[in-house]
Amino acid sequence: MRPRIGDDVLFAPVPGGVALMGPAGELTLKGAHVAALVERLAPQLDGRRTVEELTASLPAGHRTVVTELIGVLGERGLVHDAHRPARDGARFSGGTALVIGAGTVADACARALAHSDVSEVTVAAPGSGVPEGTGFALHLFGHGELSGARRTAAECAARGIPLVQVLIGGSCALIAPRDGVDWGAVWQRMLPAERRGFQAASEHAATDAACRVLANHLAFRLFRLVEAGASGEAHGDKRLGSFDLDTLELTRHTVLPTPPPAGAGRPRSPAEFEDAVRVLREEPRCGEEEFSTRVVTAVDARFGVILSLGEDDLPQVPLRRTRAVVADPASPGRTVTVSAWGADFATARHRTAMLALGVHRSLSFDAPWAWGLRLRDGAPCRVDAPALESAPVGVGLDWPEMVTDALLARCRHELIAGAGAAPGTGVAPGTAPGPLAGVPIPAPGRDGDRVAAHRLRLLAVLGLDVRLLDVTAAAGAPAVAAVVDGAVHQLVCRPRRADAVRDVLAELLVAVQSGQEPVALLTGIGTAEAPARAVGGEDVVAGAVTALRRSGREPVLVPLDHDPALGRILPCVGKVVLVDA
Repeated sequence: MRPRIGDDVLFAPVPGGVALMGPAGELTLKGAHVAALVERLAPQLDGRRTVEELTASLPAGHRTVVTELIGVLGERGLVHDAHRPARDGARFSGGTALVIGAGTVADACARALAHSDVSEVTVAAPGSGVPEGTGFALHLFGHGELSGARRTAAECAARGIPLVQVLIGGSCALIAPRDGVDWGAVWQRMLPAERRGFQAASEHAATDAACRVLANHLAFRLFRLVEAGASGEAHGDKRLGSFDLDTLELTRHTVLPTPPPAGAGRPRSPAEFEDAVRVLREEPRCGEEEFSTRVVTAVDARFGVILSLGEDDLPQVPLRRTRAVVADPASPGRTVTVSAWGADFATARHRTAMLALGVHRSLSFDAPWAWGLRLRDGAPCRVDAPALESAPVGVGLDWPEMVTDALLARCRHELIAGAGAAPGTGVAPGTAPGPLAGVPIPAPGRDGDRVAAHRLRLLAVLGLDVRLLDVTAAAGAPAVAAVVDGAVHQLVCRPRRADAVRDVLAELLVAVQSGQEPVALLTGIGTAEAPARAVGGEDVVAGAVTALRRSGREPVLVPLDHDPALGRILPCVGKVVLVDA
């Protein structure tokens, strides 16, 4: 191969890497060293030397890096083999084109194709099928023809006919990527306001100029699709395109598939559920960097599971905070806002994104019941949907982390709901029959936990006299309450008491730095005579399970694995519920 970078390929450094853009699509490569390498390498990709000649003088490690970089650029169509004769559009030129649709845009597309090298252009009405002899097709349709669009896509795929599909409505045209798209998912993920625009009119009264621009873009896209298929190339942007007929702006969006509706298939058997749990248990732990890369596909302002993820106008001193706006699939038009904190922006974003995915998985569960795992003995157990609704969600980068997070969230829930009573009684916050009993914790000093001591001093500067109470014995897991003016204002459960001390102070600090007035969770405070310890010894999970069973009910873990697309981003999400023994 004699690599040559296209004359129309642009590249520029961006924070943390380099971005490249060409007719075949866009590519962002991470790493400052990669940006420097692309800048040095690009002038040498002129097609006069082979890859071996370009790398002959490099050390073995550098040679591998350069070779792999050229391969990646070639796969994305930004670099081609100058030694291979250029294609002349042999499959497109002289071929037969079909335009399915009606209206001004369909007419403009037929004219654009007629002015190209195709031998014949046929225009067919929506729903009329794909006639024999069709070489490639453009399909334009409105929101009422979604089912027909799926049938047309399936027919063309079965017959090997290159197809570009476009959903038109209002002032927007949504263009499927080269590998197609699930139009049902596009419609479900679409914001309600935008959906109403598609429903109001099947086609916008666009100017002739806008129609011609869109038509030429679609004709060129079809040409690239046909020729890429003829050469076996597999490059091109896999995101949904959105063309604005008012501004002529083209944007691209990631649309994740939606989970199958409840009742679409037969329920899982107990054996199938146990197999699914085994797969989740064996899932390798996802690193934080890997998760950050994965979650990007879930964030999109128009079609995302997470509509926005950022700091916005949140106060960032002394702790960093990030906010996520999550689409609620159960209530179109409604969103849920979640927030998390961290010592730095990366940690805050990471925690917020995980919480947002967990919340969305919880909201999208619509089955009447689910299989759960009885934590006492690992046996499958049916759980009715109402029991899941109020249960806090647990997330983790692997199975053990998720189980611990869900259990500790449940312990906290029970402790607040029934302070002083047996867990699981469901007593409303602030109306518990007895005080929350705990053992006072000495204030962390400068020679102890410096992070906790620093947070305590900041709270003192802000005018709060905070006492810490160890309520582990009541919770069944390491738990600490922050007491202000004789009332509990924050309460957390963590795997270790030191973490609980740090985090309960941080939760209180975040509330104060946000300008919120302190709100009491519980007003009754007592002092426990027995030393605080987790029931079940040092095993946090066993201790939490034992404590939750004291109510006479069984803790059951329900994995929320009903959404395969989100499962590929964050596999381990679940809830712990209490069911009758």
